Order: sequence, then C-alpha cells, then structure tokens
Amino acid sequence: MGLEIERIHACPNDRMLYRNADVDLRECRICGTSRYKRKNQTEDNSDVKVKDGPPTKMLWYFPVIPRLKRLFANAKDAKLLRWHAEDHIKDGKLRHVGPKTAWERHRYLAPLIEDLKELWIPGVEVYDAYGKEGFQLRAMVFCTINDFPAYGNFSGYSTKGEKACSISEDDTHAPWLRNCGKHVYMGHGRSLPKSDPYGKLKSLFDGIIENKVARQPLNGRTVYPGVKHLDCWEPRDTKHAQRITKT
Repeated sequence: MGLEIERIHACPNDRMLYRNADVDLRECRICGTSRYKRKNQTEDNSDVKVKDGPPTKMLWYFPVIPRLKRLFANAKDAKLLRWHAEDHIKDGKLRHVGPKTAWERHRYLAPLIEDLKELWIPGVEVYDAYGKEGFQLRAMVFCTINDFPAYGNFSGYSTKGEKACSISEDDTHAPWLRNCGKHVYMGHGRSLPKSDPYGKLKSLFDGIIENKVARQPLNGRTVYPGVKHLDCWEPRDTKHAQRITKT
C-alpha cells in the first residue's frame, strides 16, 4: 500500500516506549533495563568491549492517520466512509463508550492514543475523492474486535489452557489430548436452545447430545469476589513474581 510502519523501541519489561522525550535514552527510566541487547567484541587480545546490539524489544505501529487519508483518496471507499454522516439515522444517542483510563494505562496503545487525539482535536485535513473536496476529518474509536490472543493481552485473562473461555470459566469442557499435548474445547452444543434440532446432530459435534445448559455471562458483582485478593504489580516484574511464587 506504500504506507510506512513506525518502529518504536520498547523496554523488554513493558515499562515504557522510547519515543517523544524518551527517544534518546539508553536505559529504561523506570526499571533501568538496557534498551539494547549487548554484544561482546574482542580486538587484538584487548579487554572485552561491550557493543550495543539490536533493540531488546520493538513495537511495530501502523499509523492510523495515513491509512484514513489513503481510504478517502479512493472514491469508492470514500463513499462508503461517508455513510455514517449522510445515511445513518441520527437519534442523538451514543451506543458505546470506552473506559478512558483503561486505554491510557496500556503503554503499547500510546502511539494510537496520540493519533486519536489529533483526529479529534483539531482533526486532520483530508481530500475526499468522492466529493472532490477537502475537509477536516475527525474520528473516534467506536469499538474494538480482537482475536483470542489479543483479547488475552488487553484483558489480562488467560485465553489458553483448561479455563480459556472467559464466559464458561470453571464450566469449560476442555479435555486434555495426551498424544497431542493440548486441550480441546468441547460441549458447544449447550449454547444452543433446547428446541434447536441442530443440537441433536451428534456427528457435527463430539458424538454426544449435550444436555447441559450454557452458563450465563458473569457480571461485576460475581467476578469481584474472585479477584479482590489478587496482588497486582507492574508487567513483567519478575522479582515480584518470584516472591509471590515462593511464598
């Protein structure tokens, strides 16, 4: 597409990104970890010298503003993007509100958050190929859709193993395949209404007619007693994690 990717060095302990005022730092200002992998180099039987290797961790960020400009540069895409402004029924109601603090706490969202701030105030000048005119583009996040690994990273819930389903949790049917060395997730027929004939087709599932009823999604009051005792720490605080494990 001809769009550039922004490569941002990151602390290996996920404490900070080396950008803006921190772009020239050589160590993490929070945990003191080196920004670069170390390489030893010996020349002419001299003492061992330490050289900087590649960065220990890197964030690959695909900036959203150039992508939006590219979409509006195509007349067909621009027409589709105008639908919310021209054809959507406006009733003055906002359907989804994201928790602001949750977004700001995630360090790897910092580049996206800065782009979103610019897209809202003051906005970005964009050419609309369909309307054949320039305009001030303003955009906001309406919702996010993540695959399971990304869902686990953002929510902090373990999306693998015996209780990978955040809805079923303890009720997850995940037998272990010894020869394959992994869990498989069964019992999906319980999510169907009892009157649904699809649930009677054993060959489409695991050869068993599921008689259990699917668990209802948890709410905040039922989740809180299970997490209120957790001792939280900074991401990848390995020393703290070891202390918790030993005790």
